[in-house]
This record gives sequence, structure tokens and C-alpha cells, in this order.
Amino acid sequence: MLKLSIVKGKSYIQIRRILMSHFHQNWERGQGLVEYALILLFVALAVFVTLGLLGGQLNVPFEAVREALEF
Repeated sequence: MLKLSIVKGKSYIQIRRILMSHFHQNWERGQGLVEYALILLFVALAVFVTLGLLGGQLNVPFEAVREALEF
């Protein structure tokens, strides 16, 4: 949060520089968050597509393990 005491007695140009630097830092932080969210979305999408395509083939080894672990 930007404190008002920072801009007291400053010229328009100084206030503009302070505001631009403050919002630029927050923008970059938000931009990084969006990039990580997109990466997570694409990874999840790739996992779902892979499991959808190979789901039947992956079922066989898991069933064999399950049967081997039954008492």
C-alpha cells in the first residue's frame, strides 16, 4: 500500500514517478503469478490428455499390482 506521506510536498512529476514505480512492481508480481498459473494449467491439461489417451493401457499394470497385493 502506498503511504500518503510519501507524496506530500512533491511535484506532479515526482508523484507520477512514485506511483509508476509502485504500480510497476505490483504489475510484475501479478504477471509472474499469471505465468505460473498458465504453466500449471498446461501441465494439468497435458496430464489429462495423456491419461485419456493411455488410460486403457495403464489399467493393465495397475490391475496386476492390485491383484498381487490382495491377500
